[in-house]
Amino acid sequence: MDTEQPVICIRYRAAWPSLPRLPLDVSRTQLPSSIHDRQGEIFHRVERILQKNNISGPETEIELVVRQMNPTVLIKSPWKKDSKTKGLHVEMIAPQNYETVYIGVVEEDVPWDDIRAVAKRHLDSSDATRNYLSTLALTRRGFSKPEENPITVYIGCLEDSDETKWDGIIDGIESEFCERGWMDIVVHIEHNWPFTRMTVD
Repeated sequence: MDTEQPVICIRYRAAWPSLPRLPLDVSRTQLPSSIHDRQGEIFHRVERILQKNNISGPETEIELVVRQMNPTVLIKSPWKKDSKTKGLHVEMIAPQNYETVYIGVVEEDVPWDDIRAVAKRHLDSSDATRNYLSTLALTRRGFSKPEENPITVYIGCLEDSDETKWDGIIDGIESEFCERGWMDIVVHIEHNWPFTRMTVD
């Protein structure tokens, strides 16, 4: 493993040496024999590293898969905010990125025009999201019944948006929301592929 190349760590995901696009899909392609024959050794080393960093737990899953043509160690594990061989890729992903998401309508009276303006200003201030915004919506989004999920500003970006910059954008939007008293509104950004290439004005 090239230790000079840093691990890419974003919200709910960490990967090395590159960050594959979501959704989480794997190929049925067989692993190269050089990796297939060393599966036991790879699993042992991964488990040891996870335990050393207090990441391993009963919900942790480790798989050897092919992701976007690359043999990949895929680690599924609950995310912690401080969680952050040649030819073998590594990807760690939290349940937030592969579990079923439930969407619901926001029935409360919220100042959507003001909320949208704050989010849009932050999105327009970053090269990673300016001109790449395809969806900006207010919804209830999460892993519970739709009505129990938090009110969420959903931001969909075109494929070329650099997701390694999204954490700072989310933090900036949520900080301003808190300053304005909108404490219970969360922000979610993901790549999505709209039917048209039009961006949000």
